[in-house]
Amino acid sequence: MTIKTGDTFQFTAAHTTTAGVAIDLTGYTIFLDLTAKDGTVLLDAAVGSGITVTSAGDGLWETAETDTIAWPLGQIKFDIKYVTSGFVTHTETGILQV
Repeated sequence: MTIKTGDTFQFTAAHTTTAGVAIDLTGYTIFLDLTAKDGTVLLDAAVGSGITVTSAGDGLWETAETDTIAWPLGQIKFDIKYVTSGFVTHTETGILQV
């Protein structure tokens, strides 16, 4: 995924099983962190604070950040964490190119 500095970072995701079956997000808390190479946290979002579940039954959610003008050029790591009933799962760390 690539964006230009100053562009809106818009991210839509579907939480699914390894077989591609949607996981119902009812009762889930979702966290998304974007971190620069130097460790600076650029985005720290959660459901109700930057993340919107758009279709819980279909496992769909989204986030958008309009203030990216100060994001550094290069690779930014992003991590997604799902929490439900005390059970925590993470996705693989992704890379956003700025």
